[in-house]
Amino acid sequence: MDATDRMVRITGDIIAKDPQAFYEALPFMLSVGLGALIFVGVALYFTIKKSKKN
Repeated sequence: MDATDRMVRITGDIIAKDPQAFYEALPFMLSVGLGALIFVGVALYFTIKKSKKN
């Protein structure tokens, strides 16, 4: 949880300094996060599918 905590703190500092930039970057960050989640989900799905075949 250390890396997550550090990321949250850095993000908090950015919001405190420049809220407008954060709101402009929010949709981009959300889409990247969503893409990463989908990628991980698909990778897990195929990994489980492969292990069941064997």
